[in-house]
Amino acid sequence: MADALLQGRQAESVSILDPAVGPGTFPRAMRELGVLKPTDRVLARDIDPAMIAACLSDSPPANWQIAVGDYIEEDFAASFDYAILNPPWVRQEWIAKKVEYRKQLWERYGETSPGTSNLYVYFMVRVVHDLKPGGKFVAIVYDSWKSTRYGEWLMKFLERHCDELHWEPASPQPFDGRLIDATIVIGRRAVKGRLAAAAGATEALSAGFTRLGDLAETRRGLRLKQASFFLAKTPIPGATPFVKKIGRVEGYSLPSSHPEWALLAHSLGADVPAVLEIRKRLTLALQDPIHNQSVLTWYRERPDTWFVHRVPPRAPILFNYYLRNAPRHILSDGRAYADNFYGVTPHHEYPVLAAFAVLNSRQVSLALVGNARNQGNGLLKLQLFEYRKVVIPDWRRFPPSVVIELTALGAELAASVTPQVVLVRINDVIDGALRDITSQTLEAVRPMSAIAELA
Repeated sequence: MADALLQGRQAESVSILDPAVGPGTFPRAMRELGVLKPTDRVLARDIDPAMIAACLSDSPPANWQIAVGDYIEEDFAASFDYAILNPPWVRQEWIAKKVEYRKQLWERYGETSPGTSNLYVYFMVRVVHDLKPGGKFVAIVYDSWKSTRYGEWLMKFLERHCDELHWEPASPQPFDGRLIDATIVIGRRAVKGRLAAAAGATEALSAGFTRLGDLAETRRGLRLKQASFFLAKTPIPGATPFVKKIGRVEGYSLPSSHPEWALLAHSLGADVPAVLEIRKRLTLALQDPIHNQSVLTWYRERPDTWFVHRVPPRAPILFNYYLRNAPRHILSDGRAYADNFYGVTPHHEYPVLAAFAVLNSRQVSLALVGNARNQGNGLLKLQLFEYRKVVIPDWRRFPPSVVIELTALGAELAASVTPQVVLVRINDVIDGALRDITSQTLEAVRPMSAIAELA
């Protein structure tokens, strides 16, 4: 976290905030990394005198300000360039000063967090407001925040006030002796102009977004009864072109040479190569029952249908809902897909390539990661109902000229060997389209506001 915070730091002296310093874990890490300059200023607070004593035992530089204090209630004369924090995770029932804290957030910043908020929410809100425009923060928060009402509120707050915002899972059970997973949040406070626009046009901005499920049909793929039994790595006549392993897809589209086929048959009476392969594999499975329990159970309980699957779905865009890196939507050639993918088909014959470009944009990637659940070991997952509810740019609102541009960029992304360059251009096009939508919405609202004032 310390390294991520100070990568590419400015050459001049900086101020760094740690509002819940504990025993000095983060200041110690920054010193050991060698990323600090002698003139950098660190301000650290903790409500526990024992923790501050532990920090001071490390002999911090004289210009550091480390003291016992309640960060939420303290006033500071200046803002900060950076902030790093492991805020206290305290349930709302146990926050002794909850009423006072909520009142202060409202009076200082006009923010009203849900009454059920965990204490770390108050810290996150205060930290973002204590940063200079362009100031950067990194925080580690309790992983369940994405499935709570206050977590949803916090996410919207961060998206409204920050840019370059992203989440990543912490290492599994990062706190010694605690069976708890966590998420690391990294962001930068937006520049003043963007903050003003966000604060004054939240409703207008929402006009440019909608839920993914409103824009496209989404379906889960085919569940094979035992994937290893029914999959083939080489083309077999009669087998179905298939995709299951996202690791076999290097770019943003399925190549025609994708090496996965599924042995799907409605009858074992035909002597076609795919059926002959199923028979051969059954013979081998019967000789190795320990490693083929699943398919052999079906074989014994359903002797006439054990090999039969439902008709596999097909879709032009695929999304693997297990995430280890940045989310990636894949352009498909219409082949069948496995149940670890969701298939996406845009409604109303919307251009597939334009939708494909939007789904791979920064705006969508942030929303997907923000709504995903931590499965441990760096793995995130999105259930289908969660995927459908993700709020993304409403491509129905884009003018024809933008749709044409996104269609061209979608085609370029599908074929590109340097996709990051294309993704930057996609993000810029969508940002511009959303700004135009916001401007148009505000223009439409202003006359009504004037009439209301007259009334």
